[in-house]
Amino acid sequence: MQTTVGQLRSIIRERIRSKLSKFSWNEFVAAQEGLKIQGAAIAANNYASRALQLLGKGSSRNTYVLTSKTVLKIAKFEGTVSGADGVSQNKNEREVYEAHKDLPLTRVLKADDNDVWLVSELVNPINNDEEFKKLTGFSELELDDMCEYDFGKRTVFKPKKKQLAKSPFLQLLKRIDASGIDVGDLISHEQWGKNADGEMKLLDSGL
Repeated sequence: MQTTVGQLRSIIRERIRSKLSKFSWNEFVAAQEGLKIQGAAIAANNYASRALQLLGKGSSRNTYVLTSKTVLKIAKFEGTVSGADGVSQNKNEREVYEAHKDLPLTRVLKADDNDVWLVSELVNPINNDEEFKKLTGFSELELDDMCEYDFGKRTVFKPKKKQLAKSPFLQLLKRIDASGIDVGDLISHEQWGKNADGEMKLLDSGL
């Protein structure tokens, strides 16, 4: 049985209530004080794992639910896993957001000076093309028809003028296209998510 967005939010809120009372920013920062990057990452994960709900484990980062709208992403050093990759991912996510705040990227709200961890808004993935069309007004196939592909070159995005005038999402894609990002990589629902306020966010900008 598939969990709905509403049910997911209820689960997150309940888990936050049960654990957030244990989390203190001062204690979280103090746990890492004086430690080098690897030690700081281990200390940060140890503290977060006791005080927050683990939302997901990636290859190089752990993600914890911080509030109903934000998450804490921490580089991890576990066994043979090098946290350097997680630090690089945090740094890249932060730098891309700071360089393209005019685009619908996941907002980075706070970050460690050494990129051991960062706080970003919680973005839930869009599950399928049906949900994608409900949010954007277009299916992936309809968007694909607006693209002209030439191997080795950037996709040419050419929606009809009437469609463009009426669609905020097409206008958004036009703005992304003008920034130099290939729109042809962004017409799949897998590249998009939505935050707690229902705003569309790019999960993979291709930058």
